[in-house]
Amino acid sequence: MSFGANGVPLIVLANLDVDGPVPSSAARGDYLDALDDVIDGAGDRDDLTELTVPGSWFPGPPGDPLVLRLRPQDHRRVRFFGARNGGGWVRVMGAAADPAADSGEHPLVRGPGGDGDLLVEAVTLPGAPGFPADEVLLEVLRHGPDGGLSANGATLPIRIAPFLMMSNLRPAERVYVTYSVAATFETTPFIQDLAEAIRSVYGPAAAPLDPDDPVVTPGPVGMLLVLDGDEYVDFWPQDAFELGYSVGPRGWMRVAVSSPEGGKLTGWLKRTFPEPGAGLFADLLPTDAKESADKGGNLELSPPVGAGTPALPRGAAGPAVPAQGPAPFGKIIVGEGDLPAFELPECLAMDLDAGGSARVRQAFAQAGFPLRPSVVFSPLAPGPGWRIHDQTSKGPRVFHVLPGTGRLHVRYVRGLRPDHRRFLVAQGAQDLLPLDTSWLTVGHVDEIVSVIPGDPSGSGSQVLVASPAVALELLREAVHLHETEGAGLTAMFRGRLWRKPGQSALSPATMTARQVLSSFERTNEELNNRLLAVEQRLCDGLRLGTEDVVQAPVLFHRLDTGVPHQLGMITGDDVQRRTTALIPNLANVLVLGRTVVAPRPEGPRMAVADVARVLDALDVPPLAPDRLAGLRGHWYWAGAFTRAADLAGTFGVTADQILGAPENQRPGLFDANGMTVEDWARVWIPEDDVDLFEAYLLGVLSPLCLRVRFADAWTYHLIAGGVHCATNVQRVPAEADPAYPGPYWWESTP
Repeated sequence: MSFGANGVPLIVLANLDVDGPVPSSAARGDYLDALDDVIDGAGDRDDLTELTVPGSWFPGPPGDPLVLRLRPQDHRRVRFFGARNGGGWVRVMGAAADPAADSGEHPLVRGPGGDGDLLVEAVTLPGAPGFPADEVLLEVLRHGPDGGLSANGATLPIRIAPFLMMSNLRPAERVYVTYSVAATFETTPFIQDLAEAIRSVYGPAAAPLDPDDPVVTPGPVGMLLVLDGDEYVDFWPQDAFELGYSVGPRGWMRVAVSSPEGGKLTGWLKRTFPEPGAGLFADLLPTDAKESADKGGNLELSPPVGAGTPALPRGAAGPAVPAQGPAPFGKIIVGEGDLPAFELPECLAMDLDAGGSARVRQAFAQAGFPLRPSVVFSPLAPGPGWRIHDQTSKGPRVFHVLPGTGRLHVRYVRGLRPDHRRFLVAQGAQDLLPLDTSWLTVGHVDEIVSVIPGDPSGSGSQVLVASPAVALELLREAVHLHETEGAGLTAMFRGRLWRKPGQSALSPATMTARQVLSSFERTNEELNNRLLAVEQRLCDGLRLGTEDVVQAPVLFHRLDTGVPHQLGMITGDDVQRRTTALIPNLANVLVLGRTVVAPRPEGPRMAVADVARVLDALDVPPLAPDRLAGLRGHWYWAGAFTRAADLAGTFGVTADQILGAPENQRPGLFDANGMTVEDWARVWIPEDDVDLFEAYLLGVLSPLCLRVRFADAWTYHLIAGGVHCATNVQRVPAEADPAYPGPYWWESTP
């Protein structure tokens, strides 16, 4: 394909990396190549696209110039360089470092060889706020007899290479995590477990941390990059930025998109991330909104979808979705949805048709939702219904009013900000597939779905979906064996603390399986119906078979809303989401090659033979005895001055078993009184039983040739997060391989 000729669009990269010098004390994001109007050496030159203007475009003899002109809306989207007399390149048109110097026209003289040569770069991505989302259009003009300009019949469309997300299936080259020694948020256990998982996949040099050293130094540790959580108090790298890439015919560039509500780590991103070949897009500016839908944890890329998919109706699974074509680069799975707020009398439908009224405003105020002066009423598309949008001190707010039987139902909409959604849609290569996560406290899609590798002999990819039904069945079977046959069954959450509703202090989290069923069974049965609808939408929207959906046991709980079994509600002017994972969320995982890093679920433990019986009752493929037995015992991260006798009482073993375990013979672990010496001492608990939830996950993933590593993520779990939330991964796109045969986005994106 000859780009820039015969009507074929010219493909240009957004030049968002840094190839020039940066002062050591400066933020690298202030020195992006897109912000200057010079070419900073050979590396910068390689990021630009050559445009050779055909000699046929020139109407007259050499010396008779053409005039190239950009539309006014395109002046600041692209930049053109022309050859400088004496060598080198100089900006001749488009965006200037000083916006006052922007120019939209350039006279081009025919060169000695009959052509005019230019270099072109984009300075932002498609759909950036304040810019159109369509192609840049370059018009070719000529001077008429009267000296005026007229079209010579040639135009050149210029397409800015989109930002492309990558799925969990792509190889990892760097893993990000935040380290903190704050008394209220200590991350050492998780980082050490994460490093051990990385070493198990990539070898000892990939994350060379001493597992028995409680001190972690921020900085690069092999392929693990430990961010300083005391300087940047933010423990959610996944939410702070989305890592992807842009690619054109000449090459590709890593790109980090700073999340609109990304937190303190966006400061680290701007200061540190940009470098040659690694760009930063930070134009999705934050607001004061408390909504979390615009964070990176709410975006997950699906596997490629080989054929078109039908329109999906609005329902429990999420908003309506139009019919979509094939998605060779995957679809962006995003959490969006709405919550019931209150009802209006049916007679107000006429007022809404008329664009609102004082009566509508009064009804909203009486329900506790006073509308602001900025309110806009509009028809809901697709209808029927109405959309109400206003701006509060906390950010934009959207309601949908839907007709019902005798009443109008008002629903509060949780979803992407309009500018963020517009940006994602404008990339054009990865359609959006929304799932309803409005009922969740955080509301991120990674709380219920993760893409994982599939059976190498099959499709190569599957989706892991949270399943309350599986978790309930595991507990029911375990309790049945315990109560009818006397099978051993430990409590859940042993040795853990959490904050109960209405309490400010932490208290023991320990609960029996029977107590969990008594307290949370009905809520999870109700919730499971919603998640079954989500599974069906994933099958319909991604063309998956039921065999491509793997269910992970996850239990949810509602905080004290005052409404029995309410899975999500809003009250007054403040939005309240009240549902979160009860156990560390086994659907919120990190994928490294064919290894899944999951949170330790803190489930009930049983003897190996009893666990095998429970799994068999749920039709889980049988595990080899040695694999199931490999789950016996576990590490526990103990604080300083923890007595072995107390650990023994917590976990149902003896102090002598703990002190005598070979794994615990490290010098300095225990003192002469059987007490730990250092804070965050890693102690082996030699239990002879197996975590039921761990065994189930291993049982359903092993047939896919996947390994599972469990990490201590309890600290994150306490504040509604998990393994995926606490990490971010820089992956390698398929196009980085010189032998990559395609497809490329410009071959399939209209």
